[in-house]
Amino acid sequence: MAAWLPICLGLGAALFGLGLPLGSTFPYIFSALIQTVFQLSPTAITFSQNSDSPVPIYMEIYLWNWTNAEDFTNDKTILPDFKEVGPFVFRLKSQRANVQWNDNHTVTFSPNRTFLFEPSLSLSLDTPVTALSPVPAVGKKFLYKRVVTIQHYYYHTSRSKT
Repeated sequence: MAAWLPICLGLGAALFGLGLPLGSTFPYIFSALIQTVFQLSPTAITFSQNSDSPVPIYMEIYLWNWTNAEDFTNDKTILPDFKEVGPFVFRLKSQRANVQWNDNHTVTFSPNRTFLFEPSLSLSLDTPVTALSPVPAVGKKFLYKRVVTIQHYYYHTSRSKT
């Protein structure tokens, strides 16, 4: 056990002696490395990769079909029935236009975003869609029930006073 003590102390002192200068200079080395690798300039690799992403970005849109619209308008007791239709998939293509390099080390540009339809990942565009959002129909039904109840209440309370 006594033979391991000088080896452990020597190894610990060597690691401490190596770690102290590296630990105190690491933030400066790391900052200099970040400034050279991620420098904002027209020739930088990160700027060219960031202007047009190599990874495709997709947006999926789901719409709604209102399956009982006629029944709903004829019978006020029926709730609207919606079926989800989709996805309709679009790929985002973003580019930078009017890129200007300013004196204060900033970049000014206009982003151009274009959504391109992806037919291979989507439902057919020939799919009929009867309602884009179920919120107006449900809101109409909710409001109709409340207004009729309030009108009924006021009508009967005003009739009972006379």
